[in-house]
Amino acid sequence: MSEGITENKETKPKKPKKRGLIIGLIALLMVAAGAVFIGLNFKSIETAFRKRTMSPEEYYKHVELQAIRNAYAPAMERYETLREGLTVTEEKQSASKFQIELGDELQELFRKFGINDFKGVDTIGLELTAGQSNHAMTQSFLAKLLLNEVPVISGDALLDFEEDLMFLGIPELSDMYLFSTLADAMGYDAESTKELLQVLPALAEQLPDRKVTEKLLERYTELILSEIDNIRDYSETLEIEDVKQNCTRYSYSLDVEQIRDTAVLILEELAEDEEFEEYFIGVVSALEEVDAFFLDAEDAYDSFIEAIEEKIVEIESLDDEDEYERIKVNVFVDDDGKVIARDYQMKGEFQFFSGVTREKEDFGFSMHLVTDDPIFKIEGNGEQKSDEVSGEFALDCMDYLVAKGSFKAGSDNKKPEENRSYKVILTPDGKLSELIEEWNEDSYFELKEPKLIFEAETIGEEFRSELSFKNDGEVFVGISYTTVPEEVKEPVYPPEKKRITAETEEEMLRWVATLDAAAFEENLIAQNVPELWAEGLADIVREEQYDEAEWLFANKDYETAQVLFHALGDYNNADDFETTCRAMVLYEAEKYEEALELLEVTEPTNYYAEFCRMDCYLQKAEKLFAEENYAEALEYYKLYINGEPEHLPQNGMECYYRLGLAAYENKKYAEAYELFSQIQSYKDAETYMSRSDYEGALTKAPFGRLYAPDYEAFTGVVTLPENYLEIPLPTVKENYYQSYMCEYAYTQMCYYIGNENAWEEMQLDPDLGVHFSDAQAEEMSGGIYPTEVSYQAFMRKKCEEYYYIPKLKEYLLANGSVAQLDKESIRRNVVKARTEMELMASLMNKHPEYYVTLLGFKNMDEFLADAEEKAREDQMFYHILYGIAKKEGLSLSEEEFTAYAEEFACSHRITLEEFLNLNDRAVLEQAFLIESAMDYLIDNASFTEEK
Repeated sequence: MSEGITENKETKPKKPKKRGLIIGLIALLMVAAGAVFIGLNFKSIETAFRKRTMSPEEYYKHVELQAIRNAYAPAMERYETLREGLTVTEEKQSASKFQIELGDELQELFRKFGINDFKGVDTIGLELTAGQSNHAMTQSFLAKLLLNEVPVISGDALLDFEEDLMFLGIPELSDMYLFSTLADAMGYDAESTKELLQVLPALAEQLPDRKVTEKLLERYTELILSEIDNIRDYSETLEIEDVKQNCTRYSYSLDVEQIRDTAVLILEELAEDEEFEEYFIGVVSALEEVDAFFLDAEDAYDSFIEAIEEKIVEIESLDDEDEYERIKVNVFVDDDGKVIARDYQMKGEFQFFSGVTREKEDFGFSMHLVTDDPIFKIEGNGEQKSDEVSGEFALDCMDYLVAKGSFKAGSDNKKPEENRSYKVILTPDGKLSELIEEWNEDSYFELKEPKLIFEAETIGEEFRSELSFKNDGEVFVGISYTTVPEEVKEPVYPPEKKRITAETEEEMLRWVATLDAAAFEENLIAQNVPELWAEGLADIVREEQYDEAEWLFANKDYETAQVLFHALGDYNNADDFETTCRAMVLYEAEKYEEALELLEVTEPTNYYAEFCRMDCYLQKAEKLFAEENYAEALEYYKLYINGEPEHLPQNGMECYYRLGLAAYENKKYAEAYELFSQIQSYKDAETYMSRSDYEGALTKAPFGRLYAPDYEAFTGVVTLPENYLEIPLPTVKENYYQSYMCEYAYTQMCYYIGNENAWEEMQLDPDLGVHFSDAQAEEMSGGIYPTEVSYQAFMRKKCEEYYYIPKLKEYLLANGSVAQLDKESIRRNVVKARTEMELMASLMNKHPEYYVTLLGFKNMDEFLADAEEKAREDQMFYHILYGIAKKEGLSLSEEEFTAYAEEFACSHRITLEEFLNLNDRAVLEQAFLIESAMDYLIDNASFTEEK
């Protein structure tokens, strides 16, 4: 028996062991399956557990904290990348390209509006390549302008912070490079920048890492959540765009006091946060190494704490009666504990809602901002399959920017975090469509299925995007942007012989002179760039050279300016300017004849050439005057003053005087008058009136005109009116006296005395007229009329003369005659009239033929005929007055002669002695006798009251 048992032990027990193994395996599989099930559903189990074990308030704050963590997670990733990147040890280079595509319909639209600048241009692009090496101490940039994908012009820059240098070049225009220190060129403090780059690694070490930063953010987030109370929960079904989702709505309100208390709590906690203080001081301590920052860590932190304390006081003082005194908050949370929607409502009918509902693969979304009326709203639905999202939406912005659209986003399944693509299509709808159709009512182009399409794609570090407006499937206008990494290249420094320093303006101009606009234009045309653009771009360069050349000319660097003008060829009369530069070089070398010859041969038309020509005339005249060659000097002065009529040089004034004096002494009175009148007529003549010789010329001029050529001919046969004392002369009204006195006094004070404040200093009274102080009267009369009373009497007499002489002249000419007139005298007076007219025309920069039309004459012949008639009338008038003086036996006592002489001396602003010395006694007696005849008629003719 015992053997059987033994046998059994040896042979039978195998079956029970097998069953035990199977049962063990089954049990193991069940445990494993349970573990997988629990693992897969742990989140849901955890959520359900928390929801059942926590109060609604605790659970909401837990959910909100998780949501906020998820929200700032991407920001934390970027922060960590930035912190690690502060070490700037890597070398990198990338290229970015911005391009505009001009569709056929857009180009046709341009042509309809008369814009042909874009003819033949399909794309316009700007490409920027940027790189850094040597721990960012060296940075390079290359910017290119592209037309139809062809690079046309570029700017090449290299910044070296280690050596404090900058290089700048435009390869298509010149092989020379400008170089300078960064401080001079761009205002950079290169040493401070260098120090900053060197301390960045130390700064990165002082900045808290991601975990610490997240912990700090969570702490302050929990502080904010701790102030929220009275949270209520409601089970609801949220429906957005026909997609429903079960959720719990958590609702609470915040008032101004809660918001204020929360803000104060955060600031107080921040002021006492020792961990934050440690990091703050650490970061600032790292920056202390940069001298330009002038930082002290402890002082900076103290200032920060002071700012927090001031802010706390400011917040605590806010008025409780705020416009938004309560904010109602609704947060929608799904069964998995995720926030799917938020709703904020404030006093004043302000609401903001944002949410997404999901049901299997479908989802709906909505976002809107509402005050009294919706001002922004976007809503739609879609579906998500694997890593692809697509759907449709409607956009409404203030009821105008209305559009329907679709979107699609996806990623490469192999590397979804690196490779993504996006596409959004907008189709105008509602009022936006109406506005487009209204604008296009003139049928600029056929509007058919317009769409705005945005596409973007990231492939690793590459990024591409495009925004295009399409019409009937064709691109109307498109804008694209791409950025791609490139292989790092070592910076290339220009060789010494290719460098021009930019330290001075002159050196920079040397570089500008090397720009070859003509070769640049030819090269563009050879690359099939439209001629309009080729010429326009080249002209930009030419214009810069032209401006610089003008600046050089203005600063009298004629030789450098000549180089620039020569490079410009015939652009904008640059060849004229080049000739002018050569002439100015000769002028500075006092080679006036050679300069004038050059200007006369080439005849440049620019205003600088005219200035040069005028200066040559002036210097030549001055030289001749110094040699006492007055006649020839005067010819050059005349050439000068024709170009500069408002100015007459001092030697020119003296030249006129000396020649006029010689003519006067030789009794060539007409010629003397013409010369003297030049001095009298010039705008700046009063500048020289302190010199007695000029004043003498001014005195001689009117006498030479009126009497000197004619007094010997006053012996002709004169027929006088029968009773020349019975001339019906109206009385002069008092208001006429006052008006004349005002005008005469004002003229004297302004012109003779040079008093700019004359009008303010004259005492005006509506009833009594103008009054002066005795000092003013004496000043205006040159001391001859020392009191106001005597000066008023003088002005009253002048007023009567001004009023009666035209009436006397009219009566005497109508009722008397002269048997014989001096034709030569009349001719000379006509010549004088023409001389004066031409002089005035040149003073006003007018051509004589045009100026006579301004005087009211049809042409020069009509003007000369009028001048001849006036000369005849003047001669007859003086003959008749002389005849009356003889018939009445008028004569002048010495006292009367002196009185007349004083009056004339006063009017010419010189003393009596000077007046008598400057004029011939016989001429004066003849003139004063005619004056006495006029006085006799005025004093003795009959008067009638003026009606």
